[in-house]
Amino acid sequence: MKVRFAATPAEQDAQLRAWGLTAQPLIEAVLWAGSFYTQCTSLHPRGFRFVHSYAEAGRRVRELHVTRGWDICDLNNQTAIRNEALKLRLYPCNFDDATADPTRTPKNLTEKGYAAESDTRANNQGNLFSDALPHVVPRAEVERVRGYTTLILGMNFEGEFPKAEIALPVRFMDGTFRAFGTRVPLLDGQSAPISPVPKQKTDDAFGVVEIPIRLVS
Repeated sequence: MKVRFAATPAEQDAQLRAWGLTAQPLIEAVLWAGSFYTQCTSLHPRGFRFVHSYAEAGRRVRELHVTRGWDICDLNNQTAIRNEALKLRLYPCNFDDATADPTRTPKNLTEKGYAAESDTRANNQGNLFSDALPHVVPRAEVERVRGYTTLILGMNFEGEFPKAEIALPVRFMDGTFRAFGTRVPLLDGQSAPISPVPKQKTDDAFGVVEIPIRLVS
């Protein structure tokens, strides 16, 4: 299957514009998520770094896009956004180290369920490069926004520098994205990102609260 990989900055910008997106806010969301991923230690629950980075990426994507023609989309408990005019949805996903690599196909690091399967099947119906792909039979009913195409913000933080891309999944099997029709790299992991890592802010609505302690003898 032929995959459209946007290799040049001009190709990347053009494809992102067609999707109603620009690179900078997406990169900022990835860097924001990465700052939470790298804070996790062996003392955190197993797999928590993936859950934490996914949630924070989704949060930041929403913060940066809800005023740019996108709306919050909680369909199937995915931390997504959707564009009514363009009939597009987008949500983050933790990918492996093949992210943004034109010679390899990335896969999700944690197993996905029926919602991702349904998203991919819907993408197949309108994708020009999905000929001869096996039909994926749904094993459970999930909610769908009919007529929408779903994009994935793939992220990887396993290396020294983060990797990221926007990908259009067109094949899904055994809990894993297996093929993509279009891929647009955002961060290749070869060097430090030009954009500064956003600083995390903590809400301190109550200031310093003094709690008296009485020793019990």
